[in-house]
Amino acid sequence: MLEFDRAIVCTGGSVDLDLVPGAREHAYAIDGDRVARLFSEARRIAARSGRVAVCGGGLTGVEIATELAEALPGLRVELVAASEIVPGLSRKAREHARAVLGRLGVVVREEVRVTAVAADHLDSAAGPIGFDLCAWAAGFRAVPLLAGLGLPMAADGRVIVDAYLHARPDLLVAGDAAACAAAGGGWLGAGCKTAMPMAAHAADTAVAELTGGAVHEFRYADPGYCVSLGRRDGIVQFMDGAGPRERIVKGAWRRGSRSRCAATPCWR
Repeated sequence: MLEFDRAIVCTGGSVDLDLVPGAREHAYAIDGDRVARLFSEARRIAARSGRVAVCGGGLTGVEIATELAEALPGLRVELVAASEIVPGLSRKAREHARAVLGRLGVVVREEVRVTAVAADHLDSAAGPIGFDLCAWAAGFRAVPLLAGLGLPMAADGRVIVDAYLHARPDLLVAGDAAACAAAGGGWLGAGCKTAMPMAAHAADTAVAELTGGAVHEFRYADPGYCVSLGRRDGIVQFMDGAGPRERIVKGAWRRGSRSRCAATPCWR
């Protein structure tokens, strides 16, 4: 047993393969070393013009769909989203993402909810959607390490923390394991851009409490998103306190150019 005065837990999270029946058995999750296995299998399927269904219209789903379609031109890629794609971004960003997906030949199905995953097809409200390979990028759950400690939990398995990131006086939780209240309501989104400042703040809080220093609430301001759309295109989405702004930067990062960036500013 290891005793402590303060502990910081940053155990992270993963794609939720239990969101619908069959996903765990028949789909590749977009996390960890399973991505490498997905691309290896996709390369084999591309040689015979096979089909890949990517489930999830968020940033991860859109990025993996564009990467697969660009890297493996023989592959037929279909992106299935329960709502519109990249719903947290602005209208201009969504329009550009749709344009790039179309240019790469990706079939996009928006507002189509998957209800189950079988060995060779998705069951959905729009009927069966066939595939040779399924990539799962829908849903998220925190690693269940803290689930049995009697701590307050959010619906996605994250531990609810206070404004200082405490789950209890001697335990701080940060990153994808923590449900931290967002300024506009709900919880801060999971991901590296929230996890890294939370971890740094948790460390500062623990040190301050143990040494008598000043303790401050965690305050997060979302600067924006960088979205990869394959290797030749992308989006920078600027944010403010109210959410996504209509201002974006879109385009390609061009090697060897003087500015090194051929992106096009786009805003009102």
